[in-house]
Amino acid sequence: MSSPVICQFSGEQHTSVHTDRSPGFLERLSASAGGVMAGVCLLALSFYVLFTNEGRALRTASSLDEGLKQVVSLHPDVMLDPQNDGRLVHLSGPLRTAQPLYDPNYGVTVQAVKLQRRVEMYQWVEYSESRSVNISIVVAMQQSNQLKPFRTRSGDVLEILYTGDLSAEEVFAREHQLNNMKTWALRLGGWALMFLGVSLSTRIIYTLVDWVPVLRELVSAGLKIFALCVSCSLSLLTISVGWIFYRPLLGGMIALLALLPLLLAHARAPSKKNQ
Repeated sequence: MSSPVICQFSGEQHTSVHTDRSPGFLERLSASAGGVMAGVCLLALSFYVLFTNEGRALRTASSLDEGLKQVVSLHPDVMLDPQNDGRLVHLSGPLRTAQPLYDPNYGVTVQAVKLQRRVEMYQWVEYSESRSVNISIVVAMQQSNQLKPFRTRSGDVLEILYTGDLSAEEVFAREHQLNNMKTWALRLGGWALMFLGVSLSTRIIYTLVDWVPVLRELVSAGLKIFALCVSCSLSLLTISVGWIFYRPLLGGMIALLALLPLLLAHARAPSKKNQ
C-alpha cells in the first residue's frame, strides 16, 4: 500500500511516496511455525499443571482427613501433657511474643505478633494503624513444650495457624475449602494453557488459507471450536489420569466423560457415509 504526500515549496510540488510492505506468505508461514513450537510447549506445561495439581489436591485432602482423625484438642488452661508428645494437637489461646514490635518511622511500640502500618496522603495528612492479635488457633505436633510440623502418612506437613476461636473441625473445614479453591484455580489455569496451546498449534492451518476471504473466516471459526473441544477433552483426560492413580473408579468415570465427544463424532461418521 502506498500513500502520496504532497508538499509545496517555492511554487513547486514535491511528492514523496511511503510504501508499507505487507509480510509475504513464507514470512507468515514461518511465524506460524514458531507459534506451533510455542503451542507445543504450552501443551506440555498444561499437562504438567493439570496432572500434578490432581495429585497435590488428593494428597492434601487425604492429609487433612488423616489429621482430623488424629488431632487432639487441648484445653487452653491445661498444661501440655507429655503423653501427647508426637501427636497432632489443637490449641487455642492468646498469642504473645517475647519482645514488642517497634515501628522506627513513627516511634510506635506495641506488644503484638503483627504490626501493620498503612499510610495515606491527603493534604499532607498521615496516620499509622496497628492491630494486636488476641486469640489464635494452632494445629501442629506437640514435642515436649514446643510445637513442630506434623508429617502425615500421605507425605504432607500440617502446621496450621488461624486467628479467632475455632474448633478443630472448623479449622480443617477451612483448610479443605482453601484446597478446593486452589485446585479449581489450577484446573482453570491448566485448561487455559491447553486452549492456547491447541490454538497456536493449529494456527498454521489458517495461514495456509488466509488469502481466501470467505474460506479463512470459516477456517478461523472452525479452528476456535476445535481448540475449545480438544482442550476440554484433553483437560478432562489429564485430570482423570491423575485421579486414576488414587481413585480408579471416579477417574474412570471422568475418562469416559472426556471421551464422550470423540465417541459421538465417531458414531456419526458411519451414518454420514451411509447417506
